[in-house]
Amino acid sequence: MRKILLIVFLCLQNHVIDAKKEPIRIMVFAPHQDDDIIGCGGSIAKHVKHKRDVTIVYMTSATGSKKYSKAEQQKIRDDEARQAATVLGVTELIFLRQDDRLFTYKDEIAGTILQLLQDKKPHVVYIPHKYDAHADHMLTYVVVMQAVAAAKSLPGSWVVPTILSYEVWTPLQTVSHKENISDYIDLKMDALQKHQSQLQDKRYDDAIKGLNHYRGIMLRKGPYCECFELIGTRQDFMEKYATSDRERKAHIMKKKLGYA
Repeated sequence: MRKILLIVFLCLQNHVIDAKKEPIRIMVFAPHQDDDIIGCGGSIAKHVKHKRDVTIVYMTSATGSKKYSKAEQQKIRDDEARQAATVLGVTELIFLRQDDRLFTYKDEIAGTILQLLQDKKPHVVYIPHKYDAHADHMLTYVVVMQAVAAAKSLPGSWVVPTILSYEVWTPLQTVSHKENISDYIDLKMDALQKHQSQLQDKRYDDAIKGLNHYRGIMLRKGPYCECFELIGTRQDFMEKYATSDRERKAHIMKKKLGYA
């Protein structure tokens, strides 16, 4: 387990992974077809650049708009998701087809996610953060975390080493991982432009680019930065494998104050 955690952390810090070794596997859970790009599109592009296997899982069909029928809306959103994924270089997309805005907790959904985690065995999972101000986002967090917890109780099951929660509607209050995406911001914006059905009503492409720019400047992590809360199944992850003594001491202090 320690070896896996160390490999994943080095991966996140842009160290080169030996191509002969098992590739790092990434799984992104998105409530709707665009949240993946908004929350971690730059990080996804970086993972692809470094030859990591990326799978994106869309929880709902995102058919809440009254402009189109459900069937029309589903086709539009799915097509946009595939086009955006192509821009980033992602080829594996999974659509779970839950009802947009009517998405509720069901044991079978947690079971489906648990099975996905066992089939794909991701080293890193991305989910919306716990307090992201949209019901589908909060429930995505709950359902995925329930599946991860269930895996821990099953002998021989794959337990995800690292979970990173991203920001979409509500900026994170606690940031424990920062990813410099300056070299990938143009790709992220190009991918987001594929979601024209959403950008017609709200220019959140400008909003997220502004947030990424603010994060980069304020956290001194390059011109553009994506921020995450490191959840993980091992809360001592940062303490043991931080790249600097300063990061390690900061994480220990946050644990003492109850923020980690």
